[in-house]
Amino acid sequence: MSSWNSGKVVYLGIFTGIAIALHILEGSFSPLLPVPGAKVGLANIVTLFIFFTVGPRDALLVLLLRILAGNLLGGTFLNVGFFLSASGGLSSFLALCVLSKKMHSVTVLSVISAVVHNLVQLLVAFSYIESRAIFLYLPLLVFSGVAFGFFCGYAGAFLINVWRQRFAGN
Repeated sequence: MSSWNSGKVVYLGIFTGIAIALHILEGSFSPLLPVPGAKVGLANIVTLFIFFTVGPRDALLVLLLRILAGNLLGGTFLNVGFFLSASGGLSSFLALCVLSKKMHSVTVLSVISAVVHNLVQLLVAFSYIESRAIFLYLPLLVFSGVAFGFFCGYAGAFLINVWRQRFAGN
């Protein structure tokens, strides 16, 4: 799927819709950890899947559309939540792009990307509240990044393997 055709647009549209739905659905649940804003990041499974099956450029497009539409539909567009989502998503995507050239474990890449996501979000949150007390969340954010990054990476790797086994030759 290297060129833009109607099939690719539909394919990416479907996965963008899934990512947006997961983003909104996850935002409607109470947090799993006592950390404001800590989420599993289920929509990141879609980003990983597209990154490793279609390519980084298309994964970035799906990520950006998910961030924009998810925040528009969730009522957080251009507020703190939007900037936290955008900064975390883009920084973790950049980490994924850089590190995927040297390592190929989807799960390990997901863990690293999740931790980067949380660290960058913490820095952005600090720029808003200007209180060093926010760094008390650092251990919980690293722990949640490792745990949820592992979960999403494992799920993403599973889906990528299933896709490759069934559709890679077609």
